[in-house]
Amino acid sequence: MTGGLKYYRDTDEEPAHARVLISFRNGYRLAFDDQRLFGKVDLIEDPDGYVEEHKLGPDPLDLDFPAFRKRLEGRRGEIKATLMNQQVFAGIGNIYSDEILFQVRLHPKTSVGRLDESSLHNLHEQTRRVLRAAIERGAEPGGLPDSVLLLHRQEGADCPRGNGKVQKTKAAGRTAYYCPTCQPRV
Repeated sequence: MTGGLKYYRDTDEEPAHARVLISFRNGYRLAFDDQRLFGKVDLIEDPDGYVEEHKLGPDPLDLDFPAFRKRLEGRRGEIKATLMNQQVFAGIGNIYSDEILFQVRLHPKTSVGRLDESSLHNLHEQTRRVLRAAIERGAEPGGLPDSVLLLHRQEGADCPRGNGKVQKTKAAGRTAYYCPTCQPRV
């Protein structure tokens, strides 16, 4: 939910809230920076065993369209809850599920069972595009175009497409932000 890793050399670059600090022989350091203390760092001897034990789904960036579609087959829940279900897809959280749904123009409470082939294909493509953009920017919103919802995730903010005001609702037990004009409930 918060925090991140920072790899740096100069000690004056150490993050203000470094909770774990690893020093390497090459003079670089890796810090886990977590102001809100929500994160966790642990050493795992068997990553595959950890994934299996916690029943984590695959990284959506590793899935081609047929594999992505198969992960959604037979599901009837809301799309936002499904995207955030770590057993379906590992790594999609609240903020990026909102952004993916905004880009696809799907209401957060849309039933997965109502998605046709075209919608599923668009969802796959936008999931990959949004996650790649987040990774390229180190999950920092700086440098993102004004056309993304991420910069407007506040009730009453202007829709990035100029189609009205951003609203919020509860979906998957979390606050979801969306534009009712761009993402109508069907």
